[in-house]
Amino acid sequence: MKRLFNFIFYSNFFISFCAAAASWQTYIVVGNLHRAEWVYIAFVFCSTFVFYNAQRLFLSENYKSENSSERHRWIFRNKKLLTALCVLFFLAALPLVNFWQLNSILIFSVFSLLASLYFLPVVNLRSVPLVKASYIALLWAFSTVVFPYYIKVQHETGFVSAILNNKHLLLLTAERFFFILPLCIVFNIRDMAIDRLAGVKTIPIIYGIRAAKIVSVLMVFVFAALVIFRCYFVGFVLKHGALSQPFVPALMVSAATTCFVIFMANKNRGEEYYLFVIDGMIALQAIFVCLV
Repeated sequence: MKRLFNFIFYSNFFISFCAAAASWQTYIVVGNLHRAEWVYIAFVFCSTFVFYNAQRLFLSENYKSENSSERHRWIFRNKKLLTALCVLFFLAALPLVNFWQLNSILIFSVFSLLASLYFLPVVNLRSVPLVKASYIALLWAFSTVVFPYYIKVQHETGFVSAILNNKHLLLLTAERFFFILPLCIVFNIRDMAIDRLAGVKTIPIIYGIRAAKIVSVLMVFVFAALVIFRCYFVGFVLKHGALSQPFVPALMVSAATTCFVIFMANKNRGEEYYLFVIDGMIALQAIFVCLV
């Protein structure tokens, strides 16, 4: 069982599933799923797997030390397996873009380059003070809200007009950002020892664990406020109409659950807590929305 857990979570299968679930949630909120949208959900699973593991493999030489975490040692021992899986999922993702227009491919290529700046040594944005969590949250908001929505309407309008002229989508994007951001901040609690050695300045390192938890919970409250504003003051549930907002209770339960697991986090929690419970809040929210 332990070996299975290590494979599913350390190889980033689970976080890739969470990314796919978050994209699926976006499509549930904005309307019915069609074939092309299921294709994007499969694509975001594959691309998330490749991106997360490419970063780990790129940094794997730093995981040789006996002081490295169990997760990092597992990655170092299984570099060949992860490389093979990355190649497999990269190849699997290629035919999925057949449903995209050329401009969609170009936009995602630029996004992929920006995502790579997070860990490439030329820029290494993760080392910039207080950037680490925010940058990841922005990447998640784009890949699980902005881009999946654009794929849905790519045959009808251009990228800029589709995004900037849609206040509902902008609010939905902000919601996702403020939901993912506190989870990223909590992960920084787990990574405090590693970040200190790497000279990465995060909220837990600069202001302490308690402050990081308070900031994280406040971000969840911002998420909840945005949900209420979007649904009751703007009115955006296309599937059910402006007067029916069935997703609000599900999202509020998700917010409350997330606040609880944030308060329970600390630097002594095992990898299981962060990789399953914290990351699992993303998939859990999608499940709550699906059950409405």
